[in-house]
Amino acid sequence: MRNGIAAVLAMACLAFAAAAPAHAERHPEHAIALGWQTEHADVVLIADTGPVERDRDARTYSVDLDVREVLRGAVDTTEKLSVAVRDLGRGAPFGHQRRYLVFLGRVETADGPAWRPLTGSYGFREIIAGQPSAAFPALVREIAATLGPKSENGQPVIEKPDELRALLVRTLGHADDGIAYSGALDLVRHEDLRGGLTDAERTAVLGAFESRPVNSRARRALAVAVGVTKPARAATVLVDALLEPGAENDRVSFGEALRLLDDDASTALIDARLEAADPRQRRNLLNALGAFGGASAVRAATPYLADPDVGVRVEAAHSLGRCAQTARRVQHDVELVSRDELTQLVDQGQDPNEWRAALWALAQLDRPEAYDEIRRRAADDKREDLRRWAKQLLERPRRPLFLDN
Repeated sequence: MRNGIAAVLAMACLAFAAAAPAHAERHPEHAIALGWQTEHADVVLIADTGPVERDRDARTYSVDLDVREVLRGAVDTTEKLSVAVRDLGRGAPFGHQRRYLVFLGRVETADGPAWRPLTGSYGFREIIAGQPSAAFPALVREIAATLGPKSENGQPVIEKPDELRALLVRTLGHADDGIAYSGALDLVRHEDLRGGLTDAERTAVLGAFESRPVNSRARRALAVAVGVTKPARAATVLVDALLEPGAENDRVSFGEALRLLDDDASTALIDARLEAADPRQRRNLLNALGAFGGASAVRAATPYLADPDVGVRVEAAHSLGRCAQTARRVQHDVELVSRDELTQLVDQGQDPNEWRAALWALAQLDRPEAYDEIRRRAADDKREDLRRWAKQLLERPRRPLFLDN
């Protein structure tokens, strides 16, 4: 079995595609972005569904909506709305005679205006008493109350930014993981709102992160929210989070948060913790170093190419390669690890992951002498797997690093 390790962008670390447990139900947190949906929908409704019909030729499901309440926009509530959803082969996203929170966009068709779910099947959120989804309508009402009509070009308008910002910060502490995740997403994407954050609100963001259970998906999104809001003590809290049991599942998000935080103290904090850390913690700390790079990160990571633990050696090489990528991206003239140290790991590595990571890091250095070394390995190294990997790197130097489990 193989897994890929690659540098991620800020919102990529928020794309948590798997369903995860909430307190009272299971729902896909990646699909909960109530603020974004409320802002961009032309109409948000609470409605009951009628019979569901499937048009196999048009590959759509259609349903009539009996509108109970309009939360945003305007629509004639005396008539049933007919809504079509593309058939994705997974069955209808709605059931008969159930209540839903519905986000609709108005589209022009050959037959005139029509309504489509704003985000496909995620435009329908079933409201179930006693479940976290029962809190969705009240939250959407609050969000909608801070918004004005859309602009002429169809973009959302925030009329009460202070109220929306306060609402999002409050949402971060919600008991349900999905709702807290939604609030974190909205706070991260609203750069214009973050400029007005008070010290108390920044502290609340950090507190929401600290109080979230380890390995909750909301905590990963909250980490990124900490990175962009930059509360006091953020660097210390995020670095210490990398030492927690189970942090290997969250370290990509924590590293991205540290990159966004852009605090010079982060590297020094990691460096100070590396020596006393156990191998698992060292791997997490080195992974985070690779997220933001810089000469000091290189100096901190380099000694661990010779660590007694093979996993730490692999992560050190991976971290140095990512540091090289960062230096190239921001066009900084950073003196990176020497070719000789990575070459030594290729020579001495007993685990294929060691020479695979070291060769990958050499490719990221983007230096003629590094490519010469990879060419030599591709031509005459005794290890067939190594020759194959070297050839792949010569063809695609920026390919992701793949490791064997």
